[in-house]
Formats: sequence, structure tokens, C-alpha cells
Amino acid sequence: MGISLLDSIDRQIVHILTIEPRASFRTVADVAGISDQTAARRYRRMAESAGLRVLGVPDGSRLGWTDWFLRLQTTPGGADSIAEALARRPDTRWVHLASGGTEIICTLQARTEEQRDALFLRGLPGSRRVVQITAHSILHDFTPGPWREATRALSPAQLGMLAGGTTPPDPPAHGGAARPPMPPGARK
Repeated sequence: MGISLLDSIDRQIVHILTIEPRASFRTVADVAGISDQTAARRYRRMAESAGLRVLGVPDGSRLGWTDWFLRLQTTPGGADSIAEALARRPDTRWVHLASGGTEIICTLQARTEEQRDALFLRGLPGSRRVVQITAHSILHDFTPGPWREATRALSPAQLGMLAGGTTPPDPPAHGGAARPPMPPGARK
């Protein structure tokens, strides 16, 4: 199921879960104007057919973490074990094998300069199976057009019914600016 196959109710459910990930099916139903059974059924269908999952993932750019895009060339037969080791790391966002099993592409979030240096200067180059490393710092993520529509599905009145009340703001410019202080009485 692609984003283009999501109807307006499905897009509203995705938008609700983007703003309030722990929303009950009752809350989803109230905001979308459907029954709780319909909300639960629609969520299960999207989870089964489109892989919809609700995850708690920190926004690293707000914490000063740096995203890196890596391309590793390995000796024949070496990519699988290296890719598996990278996938087990807590700072790895995703890993893919490419080019007949001798290339790995992945993104990592370096939380400190020391962590970045330990991986790029000592960890990966120390493996005899890594032939070449290309690393690029990611300056900005662009959301593909169809997925932007999934977070524009709610009306201002529906947004007001949620605890957050608004769509999450865009992340700050690269480098992770600190969040402004919360106004008195605001919910965390």
C-alpha cells in the first residue's frame, strides 16, 4: 500500500499518530470522526499492508547529533557480517546491501565527535574486509511529496483536539539549535 492508496481517513490517522503517537483508538476516532472499531481496523490494515509502525525516535538534529551517509566497499563475502554489525549499533538508522553484495550503504547518527572518529578513523578502517569508505554529512532531509500530504490531513479544529495542538515544527538548521523554553503551564 503506497501513500497514494491512503484515503483521507487513513491520512488523518497517520497525521494524528505523528502528533500524538500514544493516542488511543478512542482519541483517533474522536479526532477523525469515525468509530473506535473503524480506527482500530484501519490502523491494523495499514500496519499489515503498509508496515505502519509508531516508534519513539529522538530528533537527533535537536540534540546536536550529525547524520552521516556512508558507502562502504568490501571484499567479496565481507559485506554481510559488516552490515549486520552496523545494524546492531544504536547509532545506525538503516543499512542496505548493494552492488552484488560488495557494497554497503547506510546512515548513522554520530552523537559526539569522539563517536564519529572512533567509527570512521579506527573502527571501519581497521577491518581488513573494508576496501573503501565514503562518508558524507547530511545537511538536510527532504520529505518526499506524497508523505508530506500525510501530515497535512487534519483541519485546524482537529489539530486543536490533540494534546500537541499543532503539527511538529520543522527541525532547526543543521547543528541542532536548542529548543526555546516552554511557556508556563505548557504540557511536556
